[in-house]
Amino acid sequence: MEAIAKQFEKMGARFKTLDRGANGLNVEKDKNGEFFSFRGDMKLAVVDVQPKQRHLLLHMQDGAQKGKFLCGHDERAWFVASVPNDHGVVNVRTAMEALKPAAIRQIQAEKGAQVEGRRRRRNEAYVRQGEWFFVQADINPDPKMILRNEPVRRGNGKPHMCEFLYRAHGETVYVSHNHPNGLSEGEYKEIPLKERRSQNWRIMSRDAHTYVKGRISHSDHATIELKTWHRVMPNRESEATLTFVRFLRFLD
Repeated sequence: MEAIAKQFEKMGARFKTLDRGANGLNVEKDKNGEFFSFRGDMKLAVVDVQPKQRHLLLHMQDGAQKGKFLCGHDERAWFVASVPNDHGVVNVRTAMEALKPAAIRQIQAEKGAQVEGRRRRRNEAYVRQGEWFFVQADINPDPKMILRNEPVRRGNGKPHMCEFLYRAHGETVYVSHNHPNGLSEGEYKEIPLKERRSQNWRIMSRDAHTYVKGRISHSDHATIELKTWHRVMPNRESEATLTFVRFLRFLD
C-alpha cells in the first residue's frame, strides 16, 4: 500500500491501512488532522490523481466486483464518493461528471457549458454544495406549505440546513435517528408503541420534488444564498455498485 499512499500524498492527503474496525474506505481524524483510512483485503489502484484540484480516482476490486471512488478535498474537508459504473469513467474529470444527475448534464448540454465552468460550484447550470445540486426553478408555492430551517440529508450524513423549503408530491415518511431513510406510515405503526415513544420523529417526504430558497448551510461547506427557488438534486452516489457502497462509511 506504500505506492497508494504516495499517490495520496501528491494531492496533500495522508493514507493509512488499519487492522481494526469495519472494512472499507473512510475519512478519519487523529491528532494531525484528517486522513484516508482503508481496512480489508480488496485490491486498490490509483487511476488518476490531480494534485492542483486535490482529487484522486481510486479503483477497488473484491473478487469479481469492481468499483471506483472519487477521493478529494471540497472546501473544508476531505471526502470519498462512490462513482457510478458508467462507461468512460477513466479519470477525475469524467468521475466528477458521472456523479452529476442526468438532469444536470442535460442542462449543461443545452447551455453549452465549458468543462472548466462545469467544475465550479456555481455556474449557469447549477449551484452545488457538497453532494447536492441546486437548479433554478420557476415555481410559486403556497406560502402555507413553505417550511423554515429544514434539513436535507441522505442517510446518516450531516444535514444541509435550508432557510426556506417546499416539497411537492413524494411519500410521507417518519424519520428518526434509528431510521434516517424514513419509514412508511405502515412500517411506523408496526413498531411497538414503547419503542416509538423512545425516539424523536420528524415527518418528512421521500422521493419528493424538493425546492429551497435563502441560506443553505453545512458545517463542512461555505454557506450559499439562493435568491430564487431552486430544485434540489442529489449526486449519483446511490447508483454505484451496491457491493461497494457498503465499504464506503463516510460520505460528503
